Amino acid sequence: MKQKKLLVLASTILLMIGILTGCQNSSEESASKSDKLTMEEATKVNKASYLLEHYNSVSYSQLDYVGGNTIHITYFKDDKGNICATADDSGYKGYMTDAFSFSREKGESTYTLYATKEVNVSDYLFMVSGSEFTSQSIDKTGNIVCETEAEIDQEFADNLSETWPVTIEDKMITTTAFAPDDFRVLSVDFSIRRPDKSELKIASGVLLYNQEIQHADAVKGYLDAEKFTISINMEDGNLRTAEVPKGEVYKWECDEGYALYLDDKGTMPILETSNPVQSNMTLYCLPKK
Repeated sequence: MKQKKLLVLASTILLMIGILTGCQNSSEESASKSDKLTMEEATKVNKASYLLEHYNSVSYSQLDYVGGNTIHITYFKDDKGNICATADDSGYKGYMTDAFSFSREKGESTYTLYATKEVNVSDYLFMVSGSEFTSQSIDKTGNIVCETEAEIDQEFADNLSETWPVTIEDKMITTTAFAPDDFRVLSVDFSIRRPDKSELKIASGVLLYNQEIQHADAVKGYLDAEKFTISINMEDGNLRTAEVPKGEVYKWECDEGYALYLDDKGTMPILETSNPVQSNMTLYCLPKK
């Protein structure tokens, strides 16, 4: 599914590499006075859920230098407080929350419910995760510029090689510029470093904050449609809600070994592609029988 692939692509590059705040509480103030920015400090700030406590929107734009693909993703909260993302990836349009996605590609619309432990929007991280800064400096404008270097395994090399020529002998280099006041990410550059130390710059990303939220026609059509609410009861007691347009069918995804049911006893499973939605519904994510 392209919606998943889009976020996986951006996640593969940005999460790692696997897409932020006037954070002015006391801990952030004390952190900003330190001599060096730590990965822990940067990671705390640069999650979608954290940044959207301080900014109305976070917009990420990426240009791929090899292939010319462009990605635009904007994160925001809707009027119900759900963290959402809209995406435009060279002809692909999408809208996503932690529990739901709508996508349109090549004229086809797809609706998907997510009942998985891993969320795709709230925890989105706008920087390299699970590594340490290999260098750190201050640029002419006072921004903190940090570099990380990551190994490339065969699976990652195979994925990247669909767009960029990569082998396991190469390294993935990310160069991230952080604002000096609150450590929000301002930009991320991506390069492949060859064994001979030469580099191939493959993509650049820029982040903007508090931008006006604009929706593609496909997404606006979904948002304006008459919809019914589907509530998903998770095994841990959490409740997720998704909105599906009247008369549309949806697919669903659960963690391995789980499925969606119409009853809390798990006796009425939902087919992988549902019947057309005609009313509000309550579903249950339970172990497969």
